[in-house]
This record gives sequence, structure tokens and C-alpha cells, in this order.
Amino acid sequence: MRFAGWGGVEAHRSQGGTNRVRCETYRHSADFRARFNAFSYIQPG
Repeated sequence: MRFAGWGGVEAHRSQGGTNRVRCETYRHSADFRARFNAFSYIQPG
């Protein structure tokens, strides 16, 4: 299971250009770890 601030309520989501880049970076990192460790993850929400 992974948690990310981008899957929550609109009022609680990260804002700004830097955080939009972080969103993509975190997603890419989680996808890589899931492939590398041979497991699937479930994102709540």
C-alpha cells in the first residue's frame, strides 16, 4: 500500500509547480520499486 497527498481531498492536495513535479517523481519511484521488488501496490481512495 502506498499513500500520496495527491489522492486526497482537493483542499488538501499539494499546490505549485514544484509539488506537481514531486507528484510525478513519487509516482515513478513507487512504480519502479513495485517492479524491482516484484509486488503490486494498492493506493487507497
